[in-house]
Amino acid sequence: MRYASYFFPLVLGAAVIAAEGRPDGAAAHFEQAETLRLHATFGDAAREFDAAASVFAARHENNKIDLEWMFCARCAEAEMLLRAHQPKEARAVLEPLLKDPRLADSSYHSLALFYHGAACSQLGDDMAAGRSLDRLASLDDPDFGAAARRLLARIHERAGERAEALAQYEGIDSDYAERKKAAAKGPTPDVVNQARFAAAVLHYENGQFDKAHDLFAKLTDAAPPALATGARLYQGCCEVQLRQFTQAAETLTPLRDANRLQGAQALLWLARATAGGADPEDVDAHRESLRNALKLFGRAEEKFKADGGDDAKFALARRAEAMREGAEVHERLGQFTEAADLFAWMRGDHVTPERDEETLQREVTARALAGDSAASEKLAALFEQTYPRSVLAAEIHLRRGENASLLVVKETPTEAVRRFQHVLDKYPEFEHAQNARFSLAWLFYRQGDYDKTRSLLEEIPTTDRKDDLIGTGYLLADCLIRTTPTQTDDALAAGKAQEQLTQAAALLTDVVTQQPYSGRATDALMRLGLCQQRLAVLAGKDEERNALNAASRATFERVLLEYPQDELQPHAALERARWIRRGGDVDEAVRRLRPFSAGTLENNPLAPLAVLHLGGYMRGQEGKAPEAAKLLARCRRKYDKVLRADPARAEWAPLLRYQYALALQDAGRFVEARALLKEVMEEKPARPEAVGVPLVWGNGLLAEGVLKIVAADQAAQAPPTEADAAAARKGRADGWDGVRAGAAYLVNAAGQKGDKAPSPLLQSRLFYEAAWAWRAVADEEKKT
Repeated sequence: MRYASYFFPLVLGAAVIAAEGRPDGAAAHFEQAETLRLHATFGDAAREFDAAASVFAARHENNKIDLEWMFCARCAEAEMLLRAHQPKEARAVLEPLLKDPRLADSSYHSLALFYHGAACSQLGDDMAAGRSLDRLASLDDPDFGAAARRLLARIHERAGERAEALAQYEGIDSDYAERKKAAAKGPTPDVVNQARFAAAVLHYENGQFDKAHDLFAKLTDAAPPALATGARLYQGCCEVQLRQFTQAAETLTPLRDANRLQGAQALLWLARATAGGADPEDVDAHRESLRNALKLFGRAEEKFKADGGDDAKFALARRAEAMREGAEVHERLGQFTEAADLFAWMRGDHVTPERDEETLQREVTARALAGDSAASEKLAALFEQTYPRSVLAAEIHLRRGENASLLVVKETPTEAVRRFQHVLDKYPEFEHAQNARFSLAWLFYRQGDYDKTRSLLEEIPTTDRKDDLIGTGYLLADCLIRTTPTQTDDALAAGKAQEQLTQAAALLTDVVTQQPYSGRATDALMRLGLCQQRLAVLAGKDEERNALNAASRATFERVLLEYPQDELQPHAALERARWIRRGGDVDEAVRRLRPFSAGTLENNPLAPLAVLHLGGYMRGQEGKAPEAAKLLARCRRKYDKVLRADPARAEWAPLLRYQYALALQDAGRFVEARALLKEVMEEKPARPEAVGVPLVWGNGLLAEGVLKIVAADQAAQAPPTEADAAAARKGRADGWDGVRAGAAYLVNAAGQKGDKAPSPLLQSRLFYEAAWAWRAVADEEKKT
């Protein structure tokens, strides 16, 4: 604290004493002390005041005037000692004085109490300082009242009595405002500016950043330069806290090159403003802002490191903040290795030894997120060994579980399951407990246990399904779809399927709504469209079925319209064509799939599957079966070997063969078709499509016979020669033999037993087709 001279003007006092003409040297001591005071040699001045006080105390008449001058000299001596940083000696001077009963009537009583309070405060004896200041008759004294209030405020502040301290600081300002009304204009006293600054700091520390900001802004404009710089720094800090990042940057930028700690602090807060002001909507600008913030954090760290003065401890703490927040910016940029390196550097340099536990935990997490599971696991083991009872143990168990799941890929990750379950059992209130639950669910999902996965995911509250858990809804929807019954012959299975698909559709809709620009949005739309298709099949009313079909088509079209560059575009195009075909518009479906056979999508990995569907649709068009066979033949030549070599698409090759066989049969190329169908039936292990081959084979025999009959009838209509007529009769007979053979084949296939026995549904169909064939044969036999 700075001390002003609050005793009577000493030069005037010395002149009065000299006029009295006394030879005891009091006047000389006063004059010498005042000269020394003006030259800032406070220790020598104190000795001269002590000598003057001793002279006054030794005078025999000891009248009231001499007594006042003695009190004045003692107070002056105490002030000089305080200025000379000798508070212990100052208190020793004042304590006998305060015990003198005559001081109570002196005009120096309050001043002595004030100086005693100041000396005790400097010595750390706030209790004694408070007692002295409380004895003051008034804190409104125009000479030292403001200084006494400020000292009392500091005592309250050190005692944690912030409200009382703030009241004293604000009292200084209000007293000055009242006195200023009656006084001539002049510069604001330092003690008032200091009180305003201290009050603003208390508002800042109380979290009242808007009020503190206004006070600091006024000081920035009106206070002396030294105080104005500190006020400007705090003003920028308030603007960062109020998230006024652009304004904060303007306020703090001029302070970057300030000396020592103020410049370093300005850089630190400027870095915070730069990082906080990064616009997440503009990806490029966001990353650029974060990179600029990193540079500022680095400069701040270097400047704090270079400060080795009296504030070295403060500088070290702020340096740790700069490094820690720089690491966090690295994490926001996805630079987890760099973040981990910073945490390791902090531990190695012992920047904040008291926070090494937290720093090590942060490094474990950063290494795990960087994909260095082995290093993270090693550090995690060190953490558990060093801090066995740490409150951060839950985070370490979570990361060790993640490490275990990544380090053991092909085997069952038993250790990872144990770790995640340990977090859920022992730390249910852990803020990332749901992350452990999600990770545990993911392990079961990888093992194909979709029911267990679903059970775990459903325990994650909807409110927590964000940030790292944003994929919960998507994964849960996938499990619901995978566990939905495919056989819905009975009402119970149909009801269960409808319930799960409806729930999955709702979850997928939320995914698309909440994450329209994420990588999983288009996949969610595709799955949503498929859910709507399956729900349409299960719908009981035509209106509901039509609405779901329309919704499915609209969903696939959203992929085509809203995500034109997405890799799932071809899938959406295929599904839309399939929906159009189910709606009965075969021609339009064929037109939509043409680009896969000879167009922009010809070389897409999905092209073979799309052409397979295209060939099937074309078979249903009148007279297009030969073209379909030609199209499928070309597709087989181009893709058959490629598909069989690709595990993800290997199943398409036999499907393509089967569809080609159907096209050949529809095109009248029955021998070629039966050769392919025979391959299908004889393939080991048995193919799913082989189940329907008997029906196709039998229908092929019937169709071949019918074609022969039709050809014979057409030949007989023209005036034939005898030879042509004989050939026509033979052809007709052969045709009916073919129909009989087809009917017999169908009956034989329907009657198979054991492994070759058809399903009840297929058996019914076989008998049905055979019955109509035998009826036709019977009708013909009646005619002949």
